[in-house]
Amino acid sequence: KKTVFFNWIVPNKWKIKSLPLSEWKKLEHAIYQFTNFKKIYWQRKNDSMENYFKKIKNSHVVVSIVGFGCHIAMLFNKPLILLRGPTFFNEAKLYKNAIILKPETFCKIHSRKLNVYSKNCDCMKRIKYKTILKILKKY
Repeated sequence: KKTVFFNWIVPNKWKIKSLPLSEWKKLEHAIYQFTNFKKIYWQRKNDSMENYFKKIKNSHVVVSIVGFGCHIAMLFNKPLILLRGPTFFNEAKLYKNAIILKPETFCKIHSRKLNVYSKNCDCMKRIKYKTILKILKKY
């Protein structure tokens, strides 16, 4: 039974690096409709560390914003679709099982410098669920 893990929760301080929940929901619906994945594990705010690790370990593919889940996916050598917007860590480029998705264009602030807080950032809204789905169909 093929599974996907959604690592989507971000700290309030970094809300700008979150993909809108509406895009995650569209992706969930499309995965069930158009791929052979049978189960999606969602990151939950109340997940214990043990449960969080277990979900990632038991998933075939991890879809993640830039966050802790990326590192855990790499630890377990899982295919990773990394949704990179206004933040990034260069080590991800070294991970051979990562596909790094970024917006075609960044917002005005982040086109000049990443890892900067900005309330006017819409970088992550520029990554569409259809792009993620297209990659998932290859697994």
